[in-house]
Amino acid sequence: MRIREVRLHAVDLGADVELPPGVVDLLLDDVTAALSRKDGCPAATLAPADRGTTWQLGGGGPAIEAPAAEPAGWLTGRLHRDDRPALPTWL
Repeated sequence: MRIREVRLHAVDLGADVELPPGVVDLLLDDVTAALSRKDGCPAATLAPADRGTTWQLGGGGPAIEAPAAEPAGWLTGRLHRDDRPALPTWL
């Protein structure tokens, strides 16, 4: 948990940091589970092209296909895209 927190704060501070694949996967595990329990969570299936697994958000729905770091950034509020639905706050 602390490793994820430190790395995310480094991203917040504008450091040129690339999150290791294991950290990205842990973020996707944790954040999809946390957001899926919240009111207003959109339904989506995260299907990263660079992973052999998928993550369900809000019970699953339309597929979002992008490298895993992109949906992780969106779910944690670090990446804003107009083509993605609004999310409840993660924490």
